[in-house]
Amino acid sequence: MNKTLYRLLCCPYCKNELLHKRGSFVCGPCGKKFPIQQGIPNFSLTIEEKGMRLSQRKWNEKYEKDAKKDVVKEIKSLDKKFFQPTWEQITKYKKLKPGRLFLEIGCGTFYLGRHLALDGQTVIGIDMSIEALKLARLVFEKEKIPNYLLVCGNVLNMPFKHNSFDLLYGAGVIEHFRDTLVSVKELQRVLKKGGVAYNTVPYLNLGSLTYRQVWGNIPRLPVLEDLFAFFHTRMLRAKHMRFGYELSFSQSYLKKIHKRAGFSQTNTGQFNCQLDFDYLKNKTLRRLAIHLATHSRLFWPMIYVAATK
Repeated sequence: MNKTLYRLLCCPYCKNELLHKRGSFVCGPCGKKFPIQQGIPNFSLTIEEKGMRLSQRKWNEKYEKDAKKDVVKEIKSLDKKFFQPTWEQITKYKKLKPGRLFLEIGCGTFYLGRHLALDGQTVIGIDMSIEALKLARLVFEKEKIPNYLLVCGNVLNMPFKHNSFDLLYGAGVIEHFRDTLVSVKELQRVLKKGGVAYNTVPYLNLGSLTYRQVWGNIPRLPVLEDLFAFFHTRMLRAKHMRFGYELSFSQSYLKKIHKRAGFSQTNTGQFNCQLDFDYLKNKTLRRLAIHLATHSRLFWPMIYVAATK
């Protein structure tokens, strides 16, 4: 891990400089103290919102199980399956030149960052799951990759200074926050002028109202949002919410919210991603589901929003 990247960090509460001493960071003005756990600065005490705590618990449980697997093999598998199509779609809006800084929010085990770091880019990943970051760090250390920084923290209140990053990516992250505008404003804050935030989110369509209910999706629509949230969180006690609290959005809503957050230009469209529909045992039905999710706007699983500061 490149400790010179500590210069990017600030207090998530008051945004002042942090002092690095005795295995922790301390904010002089507000007195907050943040530990460094296994080389990972941990700012997760800022995670207070109920829906986020649910997501944090769900993801920690997942990554605790993943720790029993061959982590390097798992990450290389993700790289082979997802890196190229994902990176091609991101770089339509922003090329990452040498010396520029890349931030992934909700980075998980950071397979994308690993690939970029091996190509010589400097990468920073933030996630609320300390278990995910431990696995990511294990892989980076095994492969002797130095040009990275991993941070455990809250995307709603990131411990990064203003105007720090050239390109920011989030794979299904901002839908997990009930106050979407706050999360998007925070992305805008940490980007440099001309920087791009590229996020993928569930699309509010017939698919999110039907098959995506298997994952407890909640449509961001007046009345329906409250009804679906009550059904999944209260009646079913988050039984199907394997990704935690998750919203789906229309393209018009995403454009509006990014404009309100201060972005100068916003584009949205279909995000091409591979779904396996493993829970469908009938092969014919599974093929039909994959075809509809790929080719029918009514069933697109994900859309992207690419916003320029």
